[in-house]
Amino acid sequence: MKKTTMLFLVTCVLASCVSTKHATVTKESEEDKVTVNKPATQYSNNTLIVYFDTSIGNKPILTAAKKYGSEILYQYNIVNAVALTIPPNTNINEAIIYYQNVKGVLQVNRDKVYSTE
Repeated sequence: MKKTTMLFLVTCVLASCVSTKHATVTKESEEDKVTVNKPATQYSNNTLIVYFDTSIGNKPILTAAKKYGSEILYQYNIVNAVALTIPPNTNINEAIIYYQNVKGVLQVNRDKVYSTE
């Protein structure tokens, strides 16, 4: 009896961890229609995440950022990356190319903006 109860509880917990899609119900005429809302990917207009090789370190990125006029927003501890801004009136694609050419840079990504709504 105890094993069955434990198995039932574990199954319930695992089932509650399953991700479901957000849906909204809208009425049109006499029919109900369900549409799935997918959040659009939005990016920050002036923030990049720059990943670097640990054997080289982040010093070349920090030096390049100062030279380029970027501000260091955050130095991550969990991953080998820094978040930085690009100077005003700078094209973000040109900034990505600039940072991709810095010694030790593995990857440059635009910073994604997530919404809880």
